[in-house]
Amino acid sequence: MNRLFSVLAVALLATVAVARPAVATELLVGAEPGVAAETLHATLQAAGFTCVRDLLHGSVHVVPLVAGETVAAACAAIAPLVGVRYCEANGEVRSQAVPDDPRFFEQTYLQQIHATTAWETTTGDATVVVAVLDSGVDLDHPDLAANLDLPGIDLTGNGSAQDDDTSQSHGTHIAGLIGAVGNNGIGIAGVSWQVNLLPVKVLSDGIGTVADVADGITAAVNAGAEVINASFGATGQGQLTLCEAVDYAEQNGVIVVAAAGNTASLSNGSGRDIDSGVPDDAEYPASCTNSNLISVTAYDGGAFNSDYFNWGAGAVDLAAPGTALLSTGDPNLVGAYHLLTGTSQSTALVSGAAALLLAAEPSLTVAQVRARLLAAVDVTTALSGRCATSGSLNLAKLFTTSGVVDSDGDGIADASDNCPSTANADQGDCDGDGIGNACDNNPGCTSGGGGGGCQAAGPVAPGAAWPAALLLLLPLVVVATRRKKGDRTLF
Repeated sequence: MNRLFSVLAVALLATVAVARPAVATELLVGAEPGVAAETLHATLQAAGFTCVRDLLHGSVHVVPLVAGETVAAACAAIAPLVGVRYCEANGEVRSQAVPDDPRFFEQTYLQQIHATTAWETTTGDATVVVAVLDSGVDLDHPDLAANLDLPGIDLTGNGSAQDDDTSQSHGTHIAGLIGAVGNNGIGIAGVSWQVNLLPVKVLSDGIGTVADVADGITAAVNAGAEVINASFGATGQGQLTLCEAVDYAEQNGVIVVAAAGNTASLSNGSGRDIDSGVPDDAEYPASCTNSNLISVTAYDGGAFNSDYFNWGAGAVDLAAPGTALLSTGDPNLVGAYHLLTGTSQSTALVSGAAALLLAAEPSLTVAQVRARLLAAVDVTTALSGRCATSGSLNLAKLFTTSGVVDSDGDGIADASDNCPSTANADQGDCDGDGIGNACDNNPGCTSGGGGGGCQAAGPVAPGAAWPAALLLLLPLVVVATRRKKGDRTLF
């Protein structure tokens, strides 16, 4: 009877796998607070699993799958183990941009965000460190070299931090938008003319792993970064680990600016609402709820391009230009300057804005920087319901502080604050009634959070709960029948 049930379980799991295949070959196992790495290693070993890599100071562990083993089955066996907080796939992380039209020699996006007005206050400071987590950066580029003082970090094992190996020269393009050297008589100007760019290579040929990104965020924080640019995203796998990495940055006072995402090409579908509550719609780290996170979508004026760019009324904070932005490139790949489109590019503009703000006011806290950036927008009906601020980046407003009243000292002027007497820098408003979670007696959610506040859980359809629960139990049966001594290759 037990054998028959196991066979039926395998058949059901096979059906699930066909409907939604798990392509990951590794798991990410989070430890309960206070559980030492060696202790969890021993627990996993006794269950037939081996940790091959530790992340986030030993609080997350990478465990390989054996051939033919599914994420669901392995995690069902690992999750109940003593000391395990969560188990998930080490999924793929993708860059959020695609090549666009031929070269265009005017940086119209800088005019759109009114950069010249901000430059009247500051053009940046070389002591502000911005980490570019991406595909590497061309360290010899004449428009970047002066702003690349720190040695790069490579976590992919494929080349070096200066080896930008994407066909679109993605990392070099992002670096130029943030901090191409300004007023040097050549090429273009970044949002921040003077800045210390730190290349952290976590993508190779446009693809990386959650583990590498988590390690990259940790390395960037430890190297002294004040801002981390995350122009990439993962959907459906690895979100807990990514958000935990963002949490590490939060604990250390580091801002993370993340792309809301866009479709892989202009012809294969449409953008999506990453705040819909559907797990596959969320984009990480942009959908994390940390208070140090700023999530960015793309908007170039006119109607919002929902056919291409992702959005989210609560999960996305603001927009910035993202179509056909001219920036630096690796001469060996795409030429010294080229155009790219995507929320990746929008994100880089906001990271550059954060660097400008820190250059002018280095004592600002993460909450204050975030609040100032979210207040420095032009509100437009086209972005209503698309992002929390309903606005697009306007640097002319970044340093306009004279005469502004901020009664609760949270960085949001009373005129724009949805809780003017209660500090609530994230402006979270779960139920969308215009009263922030911090001062709303009925906020519509259980807790506040960054990115515009948490979202209430959606209802479970009648009859949907018990099959899901059964499927969660079935892998335990399958694993119990196949987890025998010597059944797994240990590394």
